[in-house]
Amino acid sequence: MRLGNPLIRDFVKDNDTSSNYNEEIQNNTTFNGIVLKAVIFCFLLLASGVLSAFFINRAISAEDTTYLGVVLLMMAFSFVPMLIISLIIRFVPKTTMVLGSIYCILNGFLIGALSRLIDILLIEGISLVSLCATGIVFLVCLLVSRFIKISNKFISFVLISLISLLMVEGFAYLLSWFIPAVRVALSNLWLQIGISSIFVLWASFVLLIDIHNIKEASDYDLEKHEEWLLAFSLVTTLIWLYMEILELVIKILAIVKRD
Repeated sequence: MRLGNPLIRDFVKDNDTSSNYNEEIQNNTTFNGIVLKAVIFCFLLLASGVLSAFFINRAISAEDTTYLGVVLLMMAFSFVPMLIISLIIRFVPKTTMVLGSIYCILNGFLIGALSRLIDILLIEGISLVSLCATGIVFLVCLLVSRFIKISNKFISFVLISLISLLMVEGFAYLLSWFIPAVRVALSNLWLQIGISSIFVLWASFVLLIDIHNIKEASDYDLEKHEEWLLAFSLVTTLIWLYMEILELVIKILAIVKRD
């Protein structure tokens, strides 16, 4: 998820070199249409998340370990159909309206249950704070995209630096398995907060780029069903941003509790 949305980038690139572009033709695909469909996906995501949180609450309040175990087992294996669905959407974009909705329901179930468990184990309201922060970042990115033009150099910088950060992080964790000093350094909460802050910032940059690319895509004369693909890709970035913000909030809370 940290690699952002190749779906949007490839989509714009493919259409940029095709004959679909025509300034004189009324576009079938619009930016507002894409945002509306993204709202639909987000609604399914949130509704599923609230439902899974309800199941977690019910299982814990009833002290039913079997019921809770079933919910946790469903969480553990929900990534399998999500992976299959994302691959199908990648190669068969016309299925996005149906499969994207199923993906959002499954992802909402997973994230909702995980967020509720974090609230219970740490402090009530962490997931809500992270959700509100994600919404604020999205609104800021929408506002910024209206006044600032994203250049190709900026896009290249964000993508290359993000991949570099991922490689450095992965290499560091690999070293931590063999070098105790590296393991101790990576366990430092302040360092972890710094790393999470960087990824929240870069997730925001990727979201800004996705909004820019969606605006670029809406300049082409595309079929209406393409809006579902672009909306789905935008929502996956929002999910990634939420998870990064949630991780950052948890680490900040750990520092506060320690002090």
